[in-house]
Amino acid sequence: MTTPTLGLIEAFDRHGALLARAPITHWPVTVGRAMDCDLVLDDPFVAPKHLRITRTADGHRTVQVQVLETRNGVRLQRRHHGQGACFDWQDGAPMDLGRTHIALRLADTPIADELPLPQFPWRTVATTALLVALVLVAALASSWLEARDMAQYLKSLPL
Repeated sequence: MTTPTLGLIEAFDRHGALLARAPITHWPVTVGRAMDCDLVLDDPFVAPKHLRITRTADGHRTVQVQVLETRNGVRLQRRHHGQGACFDWQDGAPMDLGRTHIALRLADTPIADELPLPQFPWRTVATTALLVALVLVAALASSWLEARDMAQYLKSLPL
């Protein structure tokens, strides 16, 4: 029997690259550098047990975060929460731990429709070849016109 996935917690670096992803299969969830955390982060500015996340009683896309024994605390929507603080974390809002950003997506969160892939007709081989040929023709025409003008200029000089 498989354990249902209650959500997903993801960690990103400051440039938005995904560092880690962990499915949430139980509450509470711990985040930190310690190997027994549910989401293990490789960030020296994160404590071994940085925070604990628990589902709130109402269960309405909000979780309760408890900041554990950390020197640096966490930052949620420009507000700093230090050691021992408890606060609600809305699903989808990014939170900063050290130099790592984490995001939470609960299983009952509606998923947005997929976006259509952009269509770039100039990326096709035929279009690219045509554009290269046009540039080549324009360069040859320009060169021919310059040479013709120079020849006419030289003919007009009195010798």
